[in-house]
Amino acid sequence: ASKMIAEQLTEGEKYDKIRKVISIMICTDHNLIEDSKEYHNRYFLYDKNTNSTFTDLLEIDILEFKKVPEKDKSDLATWLRFLNTDDREELDKMAVRNEAFKSAVCKYMELTYDEAIRMIAEENEKAWKDRQKEELDKMAVRNEAFKSAVCKYMELTYDEAIRMIAEENEKAWKDRQAEIK
Repeated sequence: ASKMIAEQLTEGEKYDKIRKVISIMICTDHNLIEDSKEYHNRYFLYDKNTNSTFTDLLEIDILEFKKVPEKDKSDLATWLRFLNTDDREELDKMAVRNEAFKSAVCKYMELTYDEAIRMIAEENEKAWKDRQKEELDKMAVRNEAFKSAVCKYMELTYDEAIRMIAEENEKAWKDRQAEIK
């Protein structure tokens, strides 16, 4: 947060140009502020001895999901629940209750749908590549058998060469089947 304040000014600029910076920390799986029962804690810079505020340009808000009471139906509590759920039914309920949540839920569904589609496409591409590699491996075995047969039987007649190539291919196929078993 202090970096955001410093980045607002260039050398020689006046401090009155600085805009307020609010840093928000959302804790979904643990409580950060143990000595408070509140789920929203707001901090400012102040002098501990005099209790005087140093500046109002920096605010740090801590939101702790685990402290949100079940019966709290405030917008802030609802937003925290929204940020911490993957439950489709709960999201649908939020969308029905409030127009702002409807828009957020729709955007969330769109983004997660796109992510799911991307993952499916990646899985399909991997499966396709695996199948292609298998086919290429099989072709390589057949090509080796073909090359071997051609080299060995260059002196033979065409019919003899074809018969020998067929035998080599059959042998390679049987060897492959034996490997699979």
